[in-house]
Amino acid sequence: MDFTVSFLPVLFITGALTALFLLLALAVQQPASARDRIRNLTSTSNRPEGPVNRNVEKPLRDRLFKPVLSGIGAAAEKIGLAGDSRLVQEKLANAGGPRFLGAPLGVREYVALKLVSLVLAGLVLIYLLRNPLMDGLAGVMAMMLIVLVIGMAPTLILDRLVDARKAKISRSLPDILDLLVVSAEAGLSLDAAMTRVAEKRQGPLPEEFQEALQEMRLGKSRADALRDMANRCGVKEVRMVTGSIIQAEQMGVGIAQVLRTQADTHRLRRSQKVREQAAKLPVKMIFPMMFFIFPALFLVVAYPGMVMLMRALGGNS
Repeated sequence: MDFTVSFLPVLFITGALTALFLLLALAVQQPASARDRIRNLTSTSNRPEGPVNRNVEKPLRDRLFKPVLSGIGAAAEKIGLAGDSRLVQEKLANAGGPRFLGAPLGVREYVALKLVSLVLAGLVLIYLLRNPLMDGLAGVMAMMLIVLVIGMAPTLILDRLVDARKAKISRSLPDILDLLVVSAEAGLSLDAAMTRVAEKRQGPLPEEFQEALQEMRLGKSRADALRDMANRCGVKEVRMVTGSIIQAEQMGVGIAQVLRTQADTHRLRRSQKVREQAAKLPVKMIFPMMFFIFPALFLVVAYPGMVMLMRALGGNS
């Protein structure tokens, strides 16, 4: 305990220096280029007279929270705490573009949230170290668990969003493929079939279809748009479908036939996955039954007999 007390000033000094560094990083901004200064002067000269300030009309998150998070994220990138921004961007895309305080969450904002959570975890650790309830092995384990959850909260939440979105896409893929097959066999092109799916269905995959169609309208090729859609989804089955469509277009095979094959394949895969999950249920139910159901059942069944036995033995004695 003496070591902990002597180590607390070092932690406080480190936290203070970290906060000071972050404040300085937020205060220091990149100098504006000549082109930016000319653009600002032009916009200022063309601005109508009167005390009109458009920034006041913006919500508080755009005027305060987003710049602060962006500044913290930029500071983290400068000192090398951001990691691989490409992987972070891919994970955010797989999560469907999550929003924070009503605004899209970018790489810098996510890195800033991770840094803030780590600082908060450090402050909580300092508080818990001074708490006498955290003595002993159980207290140390509880303290480590609390600090770990706080420090990794943004990562855990983002991973949860990614897994939930991938599960939704995997479940809806066979039904959407059936709708694509019906539309293609009715004479519609692939773009028209995707448009019909985006109009008739809701969920992550129809939204990705809509975004891919928008990219194709802006000039991107169909193959590149489908590849980008598969990367945003991050699901192996979607990559298989898009790869088969691209290969069929290159080889001149009918799209309806390819979609029919893919629909049958993925419907069979979903059926097999459901059977596999159902087969795992008895094993997963062992621990809840051992710790929750069996003790309660034992009390209900055996307690009256034990009470009668104890009364009988007490009466005989």
